[in-house]
Amino acid sequence: MKNSLVQKVKEAASGEYDGIKKCAVAFSGGLEAVVISSFLADEFKKDVLLVILDLGQSQQTIEKAKGRAKELGLKCIVVDNKNSFASNIARGVKANTFSEGHLNAEGLSRPVIASTLVEVARENRCDCLVHGSTGYGNDQLRMDLAFRVLAPDLHSIAPVRDWDLKRDEEIDYAKSKGLSVDATQEKPYSFDENLWGRIIRCGIIDEQDQEIPEETYKWTVNPVSAPNSPERVIIGFDNGVPVSAFVKGKSQGKESESAKGVAEVVALLNKVGGKHGVGRFHSIEDKVVGLKQAEAYEAPAALILNIAHKDLEKITLTSKQLDVKDYIDHLWTRVVYDGLWFSRLREDLEGFIDSTQKSVDGSVEVELYKGSASVVSRKSRHALYDAYLGRRDSKGAWNQQDARIFAKLYGFQESIAFAVGRDSE
Repeated sequence: MKNSLVQKVKEAASGEYDGIKKCAVAFSGGLEAVVISSFLADEFKKDVLLVILDLGQSQQTIEKAKGRAKELGLKCIVVDNKNSFASNIARGVKANTFSEGHLNAEGLSRPVIASTLVEVARENRCDCLVHGSTGYGNDQLRMDLAFRVLAPDLHSIAPVRDWDLKRDEEIDYAKSKGLSVDATQEKPYSFDENLWGRIIRCGIIDEQDQEIPEETYKWTVNPVSAPNSPERVIIGFDNGVPVSAFVKGKSQGKESESAKGVAEVVALLNKVGGKHGVGRFHSIEDKVVGLKQAEAYEAPAALILNIAHKDLEKITLTSKQLDVKDYIDHLWTRVVYDGLWFSRLREDLEGFIDSTQKSVDGSVEVELYKGSASVVSRKSRHALYDAYLGRRDSKGAWNQQDARIFAKLYGFQESIAFAVGRDSE
C-alpha cells in the first residue's frame, strides 16, 4: 500500500515541487498534517518547518501536535494567535454569524492561520506554503485566496487535494510508517478544534441518517446527564463585542467565575456551557464546490453569545435597522464561510455592521439548563424599550385613543387597490 500510494502521489505532483527548497506547513498534528509532512520530508526530500498555531484549542491538543512533530524529526514553531483570532470572533459576534446554522469557526480562523504562516515562512526563508485542506470543502478556497493576496510570490500547495489523498489511504500510510495518529479504519473521525468551536467529521458523521456517536464529543456532556439545577451567566457587551462574563455562584458555597476580554469570555462560556450540554449541533452544509456535507459541532460559547447578542440588538436597534441588518448579517456570514475574508465586500458590509453596533451596549443574563440557553433579562442605557409607555395598566402613558386615527390611515393605499381590483373584475 505504501509504495503504491507513494507512486500515486509522485505522479500527481509531476515535478511541480522540483524547485521548492523549504516548506512551511500549517501543522495541527492530525492525520492529514502528519501524512503530508512525512511525504514532503521523506519522499520529496524537502526541508520542512511545521507551524503549530495556538487558536485557543486545549493545551493537550497542542502538546500532542508538538510530540508528533518530534516523532517526525521535524522542527516546529508554536505561535500564539488567540488574540488575533479573538478579534475575528468579535466580528463574527457582531454579525450574528452563528445564526446561519453553522458556527463559521473555520471561516474565522483560516485567515489568521494563513497570515501567520506567511509571516513565519518569510522569517524562516521558506519558499512554499503548505496547508492540509481537502478538495471537498471551503478551506481550500479560504487558504488559497489568502496566500494569493498575502504572498503571491510564494508557492502554495494543498497536498491532500492536489494528490487526491483518501482518508483510508492516509491511515494505512501512517500505520506503515509507524506514525502516531488518532484515526483508525474503524473510527476515521476528523476533529478541528479552536476557541470558537470543535468540528467533527468523517466516518459515521457522513451518514445523514445516523446518530452522532457520544464518544466523539469532548467539550459537552449529554444534555440528559447535565446538572439538574440551572446556572446563569451575565454577559457584558460594548459596541456589540462581548467584553465580560460573570457566572453567578450558587448558594451551596460555590464560588462565582468571571472573565474579561473576548478570548477569556469565550473560554469561560465554553466551559460552563459545555457542563450543561449546551451547543451540540449536527448540520448539513452547502460547500462552494457544490457538495452537501454532514458535520457535527460543539460550540457552547458561540450559541450563548449569539442568543445574547441578538437579544440585546432587539432592544437597542430600530425595527428598520434590524430588518436590514438581518440581510447584511446573512451576506457577511456567507462571504466569510465561502472563503472571501480578503474581499472588499466583507469590509463594506462591516462598515454597516459596525455603525449599528455603536448602540449595542449593555448586559444580558442567560440561563443554561440541560442543553438549552435562554435569556432571562437584559438591560442597556441605549434601550429603545420603555416599560412606562408600554404598560397596559393605569400607570402606563400610552393613550390607546391616539392609535385610532393611525389604524384608520394604516394600509390606506392597500384598501384602495383592493377596491379598484374588485371593480375591474
